[in-house]
Amino acid sequence: MGKGKFPIIVLLLLLIISGVFAFLYYSKAQELFDENTKLKAQNQDLNQKVDSLDRANKTLASAKRGLEDQNKVLAEANKKYEDEIKKYTERYDQVRKERDDLMVKIKDMQTSGTVQSVPANVVPTTTTTATPSMATAQDQYWQDLIVKKAELQTKLEETLDELKTKLLDLKKLERENKELKDQLYGLGGDKDSLESKIAFNERTIEILSKDLVRERTAHKEAQARLKVLKSENADLRRELGLVSDSREKLAQRLKETQDLKSILERKVQDVEGVLREKAMEIKEVQERISSTMDTNRNREMVSSNTSKAVELPPIVVKPDSSPFVDRAPIQGKVLVVNEDEMLAGIDLGVSNGVRPGAQFVVFRNNQKIATLKVVKSQENVSVCDIEEIVPGNHIMERDIVSVQY
Repeated sequence: MGKGKFPIIVLLLLLIISGVFAFLYYSKAQELFDENTKLKAQNQDLNQKVDSLDRANKTLASAKRGLEDQNKVLAEANKKYEDEIKKYTERYDQVRKERDDLMVKIKDMQTSGTVQSVPANVVPTTTTTATPSMATAQDQYWQDLIVKKAELQTKLEETLDELKTKLLDLKKLERENKELKDQLYGLGGDKDSLESKIAFNERTIEILSKDLVRERTAHKEAQARLKVLKSENADLRRELGLVSDSREKLAQRLKETQDLKSILERKVQDVEGVLREKAMEIKEVQERISSTMDTNRNREMVSSNTSKAVELPPIVVKPDSSPFVDRAPIQGKVLVVNEDEMLAGIDLGVSNGVRPGAQFVVFRNNQKIATLKVVKSQENVSVCDIEEIVPGNHIMERDIVSVQY
């Protein structure tokens, strides 16, 4: 797999992963939205139930207040009847006491022999041995006493009847009071039940509200994350477009590099040929120098034998030519580097006015890296010795070279 395809595959995988995450977040957000809608409906139903319970509670409270008022009225009536019963009881006791006193007096009179026993509610016939005026007075007295007794007995019976009626009314009021108390107790239980239901509903609403707040927060976070993912997705798409453009540029540059490589290979072959020629020339020079030295030694030996001094002309090795023909400022690039042999090839040659012995400076980002010295030059390329490299740097292909005067 080419190196250019790897970033595209990585970006495609990132796009697919971001799409999957975006889909998952969208699905989660949709579920939260649906659940939020359901919770809102449940919250609305609970609010309606709470309102209904509040109305029922108010109705029960109003009924309770009515029953309490009615209970107060009945209590006041009960107290009134109790006061009347007490009054009639006291009156009954008083009449009974008077009757008992009269009966005692009648018994005393009967014991003394002046009065016969008289049945109740009947005017007795009296016998007396007294005078007619006394008999008349006694008859009148006893007649009045009997009448008074009958009136008291009648009044007593009426009072008893009225007391019985009051007692019946009191019992009825007590039953009604008891029934009201039972109703009030039942209303109290209903009220407690309603209050507990209301409290439960309030707690439920509070819990649902908290859950709703948490879900809304999660929904907002999911939306924010989805927005971030969309932004990242857009950035990745832009980066993919840039990578595609870069890929095309890299492909074009690769093609140019391949073409340049072919050119460089040809130039390297030329440089190698030049280096071989240079080596052969150096070898030939060494052989000539060795042969000349041998000849000189032989001549010296002959000269010593003939006693004649022979002076040899000095051997002068001239360079091919001056370093530069044209001293105009020129620039080129490094084609090939061999730091092990301390050699470098540049794309400048005789056609650019370069001659052996010329010196160049290597630059990268306007910083000096090394110095070169031409040892062999052809039409378009030259072979240079690497004389100096700035510490911490290395000569690289396509570095800039400029002539040093």
